[in-house]
Amino acid sequence: MFGAFLICRSRRNADEDSDSLLPPVEPFHIADRVIINVSGLRFETRMSTLDRFPDTLLGDSRKRDKYYDRLRNEYFFDRDRTSFDSILYYYQVTKLIIRH
Repeated sequence: MFGAFLICRSRRNADEDSDSLLPPVEPFHIADRVIINVSGLRFETRMSTLDRFPDTLLGDSRKRDKYYDRLRNEYFFDRDRTSFDSILYYYQVTKLIIRH
């Protein structure tokens, strides 16, 4: 199983727009950022998001480190990238989403 990605959106300061539909954004620390390359498609997420699932490939640092590319500073997986988007979303929301 894989990890989760962070959808990056530009957002004005909540003080400027009190009617904002986006929830407050917690501070994003650069050291917590991780890049996952799935068959050439790159995703960016937080390491803390992956750590929520320690029994999975991306959640377990020992398993995950086998796929780390030091030259590119990213994890590379030769997997189906169309499926990975859904897997990452699961990690983000931490619950199963059923599509109709």
